[in-house]
Amino acid sequence: MSFRSKASPSASVSPSPDDSAESKVSMSSCEVEVFGLVAKGFSFLEVAELLHLAKHMIRTHVRRRYEKLEVSSKGAAVDEAVNLGIMSMD
Repeated sequence: MSFRSKASPSASVSPSPDDSAESKVSMSSCEVEVFGLVAKGFSFLEVAELLHLAKHMIRTHVRRRYEKLEVSSKGAAVDEAVNLGIMSMD
C-alpha cells in the first residue's frame, strides 16, 4: 500500500539506495515520506491531509524519526538522515 497521495508535491524526498546506512537506522517508507514533507516545511496538518492520515500519526512518525536518529530537532534530524544516506533532498 502506498502512502503517497496524488496531491503530494512534485518535489520529493526519497530513501537513499545505500543499504549499509539503512541497516544502521531503519526507517519505514512512510516515516521517510512523512519526515521528508515535514522537513520541507509542511505542517503536521498539511502532511496529514496530503497523505490521508491522522495528525497524531504524523507526530508519531516524526517523534520516532527523532528517536531513531537520536536527535531533538528537525534540522538535526534532516542533517543526520542525509549524512547516513537514509534520505536525500531532491
